[in-house]
Amino acid sequence: MPKIVSSTILRNEYNDVSLFCHQKQEPIFITKNGQGDLAVLSIEKYEEIFQKIELYKKLYEGLNDFESGNIKPYREIRNEILDA
Repeated sequence: MPKIVSSTILRNEYNDVSLFCHQKQEPIFITKNGQGDLAVLSIEKYEEIFQKIELYKKLYEGLNDFESGNIKPYREIRNEILDA
């Protein structure tokens, strides 16, 4: 279950919020006037998520290339690299 706190708690108890995000490696959802406003997470967790997204994008591009026939044999690619 996600942790949800008000913007007042974020403002008044920042160190506790930061500690939670770093220890649990989970986001905290911040509300403002009773409505969802922000998601706060550690830089480490953000970078992990961002790297996964980048990997998924590259895999998707490769799959699209494969499905469209935009491929070359390994030996041809190897020779292009070695000749460069």
